[in-house]
Amino acid sequence: MTVEEALHWYALLDSQDDIIDGDHVTLLTVHAAKGLEWPAVIVADMQEGTFPSSRSIREEGGINEERRLAYVAITRAKERVLLHYRRPQDQNPGWGIKDRSRFIGEALAMEASTDVSVNATC
Repeated sequence: MTVEEALHWYALLDSQDDIIDGDHVTLLTVHAAKGLEWPAVIVADMQEGTFPSSRSIREEGGINEERRLAYVAITRAKERVLLHYRRPQDQNPGWGIKDRSRFIGEALAMEASTDVSVNATC
């Protein structure tokens, strides 16, 4: 199967089609993960300007929508969630250096009221 064929095949799948239990990694968007749960969840690139997006930061009410999406992502985990961000020295200066997402601090504060372990790493 070529890369183009694989991408076409994946584009036609619904996010919940043929979900198989077992030892594997499931890669989904936050929107597609709504309603599903896993023992562990990794949310990558938790940077200001990415999550939350730069557009949501500029738009009125946009941060609240992004916060809701972050909550959806974090609450998909039954046991552990890992929030990943890049250190400034690991970022491309040509794209602009982004700070750690504000949602990481909110998630760490939320950990105290849940049975889910929340970790942030770069």
